[in-house]
Amino acid sequence: MSKLFTTLLILTGVTAGYLYWQYKRLYDYLFKLNKVSLGSIDRNGFSIILEYTITNKSVYGVTIENYNFDIYINGIYVGKVNSVSKFDINSFGTSPLTLSVYVPFKLDAKLLTLLPLLKTDISRVIFELRGTMSAKALGFSVAKIPVTYSTDLKSLIIQEN
Repeated sequence: MSKLFTTLLILTGVTAGYLYWQYKRLYDYLFKLNKVSLGSIDRNGFSIILEYTITNKSVYGVTIENYNFDIYINGIYVGKVNSVSKFDINSFGTSPLTLSVYVPFKLDAKLLTLLPLLKTDISRVIFELRGTMSAKALGFSVAKIPVTYSTDLKSLIIQEN
């Protein structure tokens, strides 16, 4: 009986360790910005469309329950994007995430400082996403997973070609 107890204890420990490892993998996502485009323009401002992909690096499918992101261009805050819409990502799968950020013209003076860079060195124009998201898998729910992603405009253009 002692061997059976020891074996069960070891199996329980290994299973618990594996489940904990997968739980921690809920924090392990790959974000990639694939495309930036100009959306609508009106008299008060304009929208920027950011097309991301999110890759789930876990062996379990997950549900993204919500997200709350701030968008920056060269450290200049341009807007907030959030959602409570749920979407699923299969195990080791990839899902598109399209964000639309409305930029009021009142920020235009700060953003005008980027215009010379667009003519001379687009590698110095940096798009950044900062925020949190909540995910759920196997009954585990994780709130406020930190998300930070940045890329420069030059890399983005090279990826499209």
